[in-house]
Amino acid sequence: MDIKAIVFDCDDTLLDSMGMWRSVLPEVLSAYAGEEAAQTHQARAETMGADEGLAMFVRENGLDVDPARIKAEVMERAHWHYASDVPAIPGAREFLEQVRDAGLPMAVASCSELPEVECGLGANGLRGFFDRIYSVSMGYPSKSEPGMWLAAATDYGLDPARVLVVDDSLHAVTVAHGAGFPTLGLTWPTSRHRLGDMEAVADVALSDGWRGVTLREVLEAL
Repeated sequence: MDIKAIVFDCDDTLLDSMGMWRSVLPEVLSAYAGEEAAQTHQARAETMGADEGLAMFVRENGLDVDPARIKAEVMERAHWHYASDVPAIPGAREFLEQVRDAGLPMAVASCSELPEVECGLGANGLRGFFDRIYSVSMGYPSKSEPGMWLAAATDYGLDPARVLVVDDSLHAVTVAHGAGFPTLGLTWPTSRHRLGDMEAVADVALSDGWRGVTLREVLEAL
């Protein structure tokens, strides 16, 4: 495939942040509806934006509270972690350097809020690799729809078949692939998806994150 641009997910693709989210979100939500409801929501909402997910949480638990209030609490804690102790995925910087050296433009498409994405990338010195960031907080739908990737392809003036989508979510990879994008799926020994499941939906699947991965090998495997 003749790849002309790459769009990366952020959480657990570039930044090792999903562990933080799996801690922060239940901590806040359990104060409103109990630990069981909070854990159930966490498992269901990983591909949703905050507004969509918290509106669902309030509705399904019959809460008399503005979702925006809960969101403010969650984002305050998350922002602190992005700024302070969320590291880059090992090997991510090295791969981004290869893409930059190859002259391919790069963007980020994330279900996290834009300030948190900017903060986390900046804290790890990765923000400068990307000329575009797409976030659900900019009005794009969650990754249940291909809107962010289609916007990137349009902005780059490229057909989806020329834009590689990189994500660690089986659901996101499936949606992107269905919209005509070539896909690279990340897994590692302790990730939430098994390598075999990712291989079934992605054009290329990685078994140990970015460790030892070269751009040349990825492009040749597509």
